[in-house]
Amino acid sequence: MEIGIREFKNRLSEFVALASQGQEITITNHGQPLCVLTSVRDEEIARPEFLQQAIDQGRIKPATRRGLTKSTPIKPRKSGPTSTELLVASRRANRF
Repeated sequence: MEIGIREFKNRLSEFVALASQGQEITITNHGQPLCVLTSVRDEEIARPEFLQQAIDQGRIKPATRRGLTKSTPIKPRKSGPTSTELLVASRRANRF
C-alpha cells in the first residue's frame, strides 16, 4: 500500500495499526517513496550478548508474554502540609 505523507500524518494511528497487523505501507512525498512502515518481527529483535548468556546460565528468565498489563497507578499519601504550605505559613508568621 502506498500513502502520501500528509494523509499518513492525518491518519497515523490507523496506518500503524495496519502495519502492526502485517501490512507493508510505503510512505511517499509527491509520489517519491520515502520509507516503508512494517511490523517488527520477534526474530528481528536481537538480545544483547550478556543478556543471552544470563538466560543460558539460568540466572534470568525471559518474558513469556508481550506488552504491559494494566496496572493501578500509585497515589501519593498526604501525611501533612506540603513544603509550599509550610513556607507560606512561615512567611505569614514572620510578618508581625
